[in-house]
Amino acid sequence: MSLDWECTADGGIKAWNVDAKRVVYDLNTSEAFPRHGSSHLDSLGFASLTVWNMKTWKAMTVLPLGKDPPAITSLSFNHNGKILAAVATDGMIHMFDVQADRYMNTLTSIFSLGVDGKVIEWSLQNQGQILWSRNCSRLD
Repeated sequence: MSLDWECTADGGIKAWNVDAKRVVYDLNTSEAFPRHGSSHLDSLGFASLTVWNMKTWKAMTVLPLGKDPPAITSLSFNHNGKILAAVATDGMIHMFDVQADRYMNTLTSIFSLGVDGKVIEWSLQNQGQILWSRNCSRLD
């Protein structure tokens, strides 16, 4: 269930199985997303996040990110795979309803745990607002 990715210089994506420590698929994005003289953003009118089926290596859904989105740095699905949380360089956690192919803001809060040991409850109604936080780092 662990997976990580790496973008290559030629625009490809290598999917790594973290547990097996090996490449499980090498995706050529120019074949999956052909461009016709304009950027992918211009051809769609917005940037998007594509969710792939890891067994068939086919795109399952395309989630809208907007016209000027931040870079996505981390992704996590909920327990049943219906909600996707995307952490971005703007410091926000963006939530998506994968089945409805849409950005969602129906949840009221979400928790994150940082490498600094802080647990933070973030408001999804007022993005960027911290509702609660606690330092849970170990003291030696």
